[in-house]
This record gives sequence, C-alpha cells and structure tokens, in this order.
Amino acid sequence: MIPHADQALNLLARRLITTLVPGLKSDYAQADGMLTGQLMTVLAAELGFGIERRMQDVRAMQELFVAAALQLSDEPLAQSLVQLSRLKPMSLTLKDVDAAHDELTVALLALHERVDLPAPEADRDKLQAINAMIWAYLESHAARHQIPD
Repeated sequence: MIPHADQALNLLARRLITTLVPGLKSDYAQADGMLTGQLMTVLAAELGFGIERRMQDVRAMQELFVAAALQLSDEPLAQSLVQLSRLKPMSLTLKDVDAAHDELTVALLALHERVDLPAPEADRDKLQAINAMIWAYLESHAARHQIPD
C-alpha cells in the first residue's frame, strides 16, 4: 500500500510533464503526454479528497431535505425526505459513498422537478424557497467539485 497515494500520483504526473514529455519528438506525443499528466493530477485530487467531497454533498443534501420537509404540505413526500436525511453509506469506501450520494442525488432531482411544477398560491412561496435551497446546494456542489488548476 502506498501511504500517500495522492501525493505519489502528483509526483508521477509532475515527472511526466516536466521530464519525460519535453523529450518526446512529435507534437502529438507531447500533447498526449501533457493530457495524461493533467488527468493524473485530477485523479490525485480525487483520490485525496473525493470521498470527503461526496460526504459534504451527502450532508448538505440531507440538511436540505430536512429543511424542505418542514416547508412541504405533501406529507408522504416530507416523510420520504426525512427518511432520506438519515441515509448513511454502508462504509466509507468510494463505491458505498457513491451509492449513497447517487440515491440522494436522484431524490434531489425528483424534489427539484416537484417544486418546479405549477402549485397552488398557498404553496408557491414555500416551493420557491425549496427551489432556492436546491440552487444554492448545486452552486456549492459545483464549487466543491471544481477541477484543480
């Protein structure tokens, strides 16, 4: 086992980009080597922080579901959201965290579709508030998952 796999992958990418790629003769080979090095850097970042980022997403979606459930007059949907707010990954492996993240994301998309539908006047403000929470989550998600420079 490599104790700091993300750092090792970064060092390999840096060696590829700075030492090996410049010695390649064709422009195509150099471009291919540079792209490979950049992809290795992205993978290193994912390896180092991917699970934590996904868990931040999971916690944020769960908080959103609790807040949305308090706004909804649709009792079965509210109960479903509260139940989803308690979902935990089976383990902290990438596969299990991804499974929980995916389940919550599917529910978030369904909720977003629901709050975008025409609603009675009495519910409109609450649904718009939920819609705003979803967009705020999506913006924070995009910021968390930016590819490093």
